[in-house]
Amino acid sequence: MYPADMRTCRVTLMWDVVADAFFIMAIVLALYAIIGVTFYDERSPEDFGNLSLAIISMFRIAAGETWIDGIPIANEDSNVDWATGAFVISFVLIVNWTLIQVHRNTF
Repeated sequence: MYPADMRTCRVTLMWDVVADAFFIMAIVLALYAIIGVTFYDERSPEDFGNLSLAIISMFRIAAGETWIDGIPIANEDSNVDWATGAFVISFVLIVNWTLIQVHRNTF
């Protein structure tokens, strides 16, 4: 068992790690939302029509809720759109890596 001062220090450090991860994820989410608006606003205006819609769409992806319905992974010619896949997969990997680091450093 930790002494009282050590427990207080550990809890304080835990919240610092969580706050740092929150800010990192907010920056990553905002950057990917801006990229999404830049490249997909005409292709999927219901998901990336403006910045607030893009932030909500990227949060849905980060939460694992759904794939973006307005941007299919396959083109009209049934060819895979690798740029869209790389965009979403890289976002998911960065977000999950950040969350893994928080879990590893707090427990």
